[in-house]
Amino acid sequence: YSGLVNAYYAIPGEELGIESVRERYYLGACRSDQAYRRAIDHLAGHREEILKLVQEFPLIEDKVRKDMLTFLESYFMESEGKNFIKYRLRSTCR
Repeated sequence: YSGLVNAYYAIPGEELGIESVRERYYLGACRSDQAYRRAIDHLAGHREEILKLVQEFPLIEDKVRKDMLTFLESYFMESEGKNFIKYRLRSTCR
């Protein structure tokens, strides 16, 4: 489930140890720090484009749009942190 849409029926797997699908938990493959950095930088390079898609999508209610934008912005801010790869990706990769 995607925390971005915050579906009322979405629940995370019990084995993950998180309470909400809004809590970010990386389930992907383990990669090198350089590979993670390339992916993070790629997304960051499209930040404005991604945010603009949400801002301009006509079928999203304003309250939902604001929540989605806040959720996306919090990712971008968090991914800029020096320990993001270590604590948010490497710690839970498979």
